Amino acid sequence: MGARVSRLLSWIIRSVWSYARSNAEIRADSKAARRFARFGAGSAIAFPTATLYGEPWIEIGVHTVLGGDMTLAAGMGPDYDLGPCTVVRIGSGCAIGRGSHIVAHRSVDIGDHVYTGPYVYITDQNHSYANTEIPVGLQWPVDDPVSIATAAGSARTR
Repeated sequence: MGARVSRLLSWIIRSVWSYARSNAEIRADSKAARRFARFGAGSAIAFPTATLYGEPWIEIGVHTVLGGDMTLAAGMGPDYDLGPCTVVRIGSGCAIGRGSHIVAHRSVDIGDHVYTGPYVYITDQNHSYANTEIPVGLQWPVDDPVSIATAAGSARTR
């Protein structure tokens, strides 16, 4: 009896997970997509999302797919007011690999038709290495805008 229950529970869990993967992703016509500054038609963020905040400062173009288990964040944390302009811009026709992280404090601009592999980390902020006498973690972070474009150069140059 224990093996039958175990198989049944396993089947239930796999079925629920499969349902969630196909129905819980964020799509352009979903309530979750309306929180974004822009969420293009035909675009999706796969389920599950690891971390997602700052949607009002994030733009996603049309027919762009972001893989599951990824972090997509604008600002230092949820509920920060970043002003009137968007901070993360991901163009149209992009594919961002699963497990990737896009974290922006100032400006991350990914142009049209940019593809990344899985587990790519893109940020516009990092710790300073200016003073070798002070541990890196104690030095103020440095913000520098990031712009990534294909060879066609669709992203704005900064």
